[in-house]
Amino acid sequence: MPLRLPANIRTSTRVPFLQVAKTAIAMILAWVTASVFVPGNLPVFATIAALLVVQPSVNQSVGRAIERSLGVIVGF
Repeated sequence: MPLRLPANIRTSTRVPFLQVAKTAIAMILAWVTASVFVPGNLPVFATIAALLVVQPSVNQSVGRAIERSLGVIVGF
């Protein structure tokens, strides 16, 4: 017999806390990574880039990251 959840527990949208947690983790990882590879400078731009790139799904995040990276490379 399949488990049926009440309608008030199920949701068709993502929980905002999950998006906040993903964004915070991405910003922390960007800060640490940039600090390791570029010592001596505050990695503010890496955290801003992480903030702008994180999307609701992994596929969207990767796509947005590639688009922004190519845009920065072509822009120089």
